[in-house]
Amino acid sequence: MKVFNNESSTRIQNTLSSLSSSRTKSLEKLATALRINRASDDAAGLSVSEGLRSIIRENQMAQRNAYDGLGMLQVADSGGQQISDSLQRMRELALQSSNGTYNATDRAAMAKEYNSLRDEIGRIAQGTTFNGQNLLTSGGSGVSFQVASSPDGASTISFRSDVDLSGDLNLGDIGSQQGAQGAMSSIDEAMKSVLGLRSNFGAAMNRLDSTINNLGNSIANITDADSRIRDTNFAQETTNNLRDSILQQSSLAMLAQANQGNSGLLGLLR
Repeated sequence: MKVFNNESSTRIQNTLSSLSSSRTKSLEKLATALRINRASDDAAGLSVSEGLRSIIRENQMAQRNAYDGLGMLQVADSGGQQISDSLQRMRELALQSSNGTYNATDRAAMAKEYNSLRDEIGRIAQGTTFNGQNLLTSGGSGVSFQVASSPDGASTISFRSDVDLSGDLNLGDIGSQQGAQGAMSSIDEAMKSVLGLRSNFGAAMNRLDSTINNLGNSIANITDADSRIRDTNFAQETTNNLRDSILQQSSLAMLAQANQGNSGLLGLLR
């Protein structure tokens, strides 16, 4: 009978140590809801998961950029709408003044409203800004919206107009019948320029809407893929934890039996 060594007890203690380590990891996974808490849990899975998380964050930032760009375009289009409304009213006044039934006094009254609207167009153009950038003046430059992780994912939208909406617009004078008739042609040219600019805004907003939706779908799909790799399978881990708990209790009972194995030696010494 061995005195200094108890092989059965040693083996059971090793089993208990292994079960304790396994149960600790299982409890950690259940507590954090993550299957991979450190590189040693799954080195390859961690590498894939980190790559997916990087893509998710890039797409989230790109989506925010697209939302910011959409907000800028909406501000620009709102200013363009106000200018279009003013030009429409100016054309009405020019058409009215070109009618031969009005005298000079009537046309002078119309001209006051006409000139006020022209000045208001300039004020709107100068005041339509986003984060300090002028959107409707001839000095405005193209704006690049970064909506992808690579530089070539940028889409450039131009805010420049064919006419200087912020300065003194050459829209003629409706103080006379002949001048009013000429003013209608100038207004039509200005309207054409503004509507062309607003068409660019609309196309860009539709493009950004599509980009936002696409990025949202991409984020959802990649998040789902990352979850399958990194998240805890609660059913499996609960089962593993229960199994280890039962084996741990059984091993403790067997350890007690193994430690009592040498108790017979004490009887020989009595």
